[in-house]
Amino acid sequence: MKKLIVPLICLLAAVLNLLLLKFSFITWFVLAPIVLFFIFHTLIINAMHSLAIRICYGLAFMILLIFPLLLPIIFYFNIGGIAEDGQSALAFVFLPIYACMLGVLPCLVALILKKRNRKKNLQAGML
Repeated sequence: MKKLIVPLICLLAAVLNLLLLKFSFITWFVLAPIVLFFIFHTLIINAMHSLAIRICYGLAFMILLIFPLLLPIIFYFNIGGIAEDGQSALAFVFLPIYACMLGVLPCLVALILKKRNRKKNLQAGML
């Protein structure tokens, strides 16, 4: 059951983005961090034993899933009058790029830690 929660959150985030932004190129561009997080989740889900990997997973969750999801919600409900500014739509271009660039860092650290832990486990098993 625990393994299904995060994929369901990814699916709900993708559906929410599709509903709020309609179907356009920007929608697929905004979905890139969510897809990247889902791929990372499938690679790392079985190695969530160490605290460092859990911290990296939490950072990746916040950067790749939460931040890109907040922008369409802010625009849809026009929080703070942000949707009325002409240049504020540039956030839809730059936020997914920044999210992917920053989100890859904790993903890479977690995958390196996973590989290092696997090597330690193999060496301990051989002794």
